[in-house]
Formats: sequence, structure tokens, C-alpha cells
Amino acid sequence: MARLREHFTDGALVELCWAIGQFIGLGKMIAFLGLERETE
Repeated sequence: MARLREHFTDGALVELCWAIGQFIGLGKMIAFLGLERETE
């Protein structure tokens, strides 16, 4: 965490964690609903 604080403010870390959480949550929701793209 100390290394992250060297580069980001507390507010930026909150936004970063929020964005990562949304990305992971959206991916899980898409997988759960079966909306993933089919690859050939």
C-alpha cells in the first residue's frame, strides 16, 4: 500500500479501487448471465 501511496492520493486510490471493483463485478455478472461473446 505504501508504494501505491507514493503515486496516488487517497482520493485517487478510492477511485481506482472502485473502478477495479466495478470491472470485476461486471465481468462476473456477464458470466453469470451467459452474455459472454463466443470465440471461434
